[in-house]
Amino acid sequence: MLAIGTLLGAIYIIFSDGFESWFPFINAIIISFLISGLISLLEIWWLEKGIRKLRFISILFLRVLIYVVSIPLIVFNELVIARMIVNSQSYVEVFNSDDFTRYLTREDFRIA
Repeated sequence: MLAIGTLLGAIYIIFSDGFESWFPFINAIIISFLISGLISLLEIWWLEKGIRKLRFISILFLRVLIYVVSIPLIVFNELVIARMIVNSQSYVEVFNSDDFTRYLTREDFRIA
């Protein structure tokens, strides 16, 4: 599942951005790897802990809650860290930059 998720992330960015820049391509691979890893770990944990004995609606609610909270956090933090590396800035500097604010409010963060 981890390899398939990472591959799908790479394919998505090829269709959306192409190879114009390496920055979105690397970000997409890292984000898809982290999200696929999260999903894989949670599914393994649920199978091992016997959480499947809960009612369907409880399991569905837990999954949705975990994914709705964790996936945007993964995307947000990966993008901040990547910009920290590329721009040689601190976390706070990246977070307060006009470029990052524009990305969060007017560009692709909602889509991601």
